[in-house]
Order: sequence, then structure tokens, then C-alpha cells
Amino acid sequence: MFNDCIQTITAEYQNLTKSEKKIADYLIGNLEEALQLSILELRDKVHVSEATIVRTCRKFGYTGYRDFCIKMSQKLSYQDDYVMDLREGNDTLEIE
Repeated sequence: MFNDCIQTITAEYQNLTKSEKKIADYLIGNLEEALQLSILELRDKVHVSEATIVRTCRKFGYTGYRDFCIKMSQKLSYQDDYVMDLREGNDTLEIE
């Protein structure tokens, strides 16, 4: 699922401004950490305005930074794949 999150960010990369690309670059390299940051903390790390962060998240298809963080965190929380082994007599659930 981590790759799905990165694909969400990179899908719009070519359409981003220079400042928006700074945000995307930081998110790609530090996604799990970034999702724990407030918008003010992210602003200080990437040296862009809060409005630029919100605008960038909207380009990724979210209503704002908080919505981006919540939905990305949800995607990351489903990163384990669960497989049911349906072979004869085996009904155990395994994590891959």
C-alpha cells in the first residue's frame, strides 16, 4: 500500500509548481513521518506557505492537508496482505 500512496503523489507531479514539487518530494521521501506533522510543522520543513500545502493536497484529490493525512494513514494501515489458505482441511489465515 505504501506504493499506492506514492503513486497518488507522483500521478500529479508533472502538473505541480516548483513549491508544490518541494512538498511532493518531501512527502515521497518521508511519507510516514509527514503524516504525523501538523500543517505548520510541514510548512517549516519544506519552507512553503500553508496555502501551498493545502493547494497541493487538493491537486492530489483531497479536500486539504488533514484529509490527505487521514486518508493516506488509512491506506498505510492496510499494508499487510491477508491470505486465506483454502486447500483441503486448511482454513487458517496467514499474513504475507
